[in-house]
Amino acid sequence: MFLKMNLKRSVINWGMAVSVIISTVILFRSYIVNGVVGNSNTDILTISIYPLAMSGYVPFAALFPVLPYGFSYLEEKNSGFQKYIFMRTTYQRYMAHKIFFTGFAGGLSMVIPFIFAFGYAVIVGQPVSPELYPQVYTEHIWGNYMFIWGGMLVLLFRLILFFLFGFLWAEVALLISVLCSNRYVTFVVPFIIYQALWMLLKESFLVYLNPAVLWRSDFGADTPLAAPFIIQTVNIFIVIVFIIVFMRRKFKRILNV
Repeated sequence: MFLKMNLKRSVINWGMAVSVIISTVILFRSYIVNGVVGNSNTDILTISIYPLAMSGYVPFAALFPVLPYGFSYLEEKNSGFQKYIFMRTTYQRYMAHKIFFTGFAGGLSMVIPFIFAFGYAVIVGQPVSPELYPQVYTEHIWGNYMFIWGGMLVLLFRLILFFLFGFLWAEVALLISVLCSNRYVTFVVPFIIYQALWMLLKESFLVYLNPAVLWRSDFGADTPLAAPFIIQTVNIFIVIVFIIVFMRRKFKRILNV
């Protein structure tokens, strides 16, 4: 019952709707502005470059995962709903559910708009083939995989990375909400951290930790394909560890356990 309630609350809410709608509008605007309407003789990976690189989405990417469920901890704490929850479950279970569903909702909010954007590219574009492919991909991490399933495997890999990105930044918002009981701070601070890391992590190997670069993961062909997936997963794990430490301290103090 508690699991089903959290799943519903994390996915079906106004924050998710706003995040998905605004993101979708931003992504499809790049198609319209660049005249990508109707059937095209261009391959699907080249068409997908428009929302990825020309939509203006990247600078604000860390904001959207926060909206669906990133404020839920604060809302339950400030409304007193947490006390009702702790009458029906343990704080350990509450903590596990809060961490998972916050990240899941954040990841989903990133993936859904790109399913629409990539789906449109598949509908109007042509499958990637030896005769029709994006030349720039030969120099990137995706080069060895761009012909598989007509280019759709690369789009699937990107969707997985977007999910991990959304999961991570929703967890960052949760961590901030545990440390500071202010909705405005929870919304703004992840964005500030994201922008700061984007500007600072540009040299040498540090670029592999740059969140904006990881979002698209257009690394050189010498980079192992698994690298961005592993890095994002490790980042998620680190943030979750901090959430557990600080949330457990708060609950032990409140519940005297």
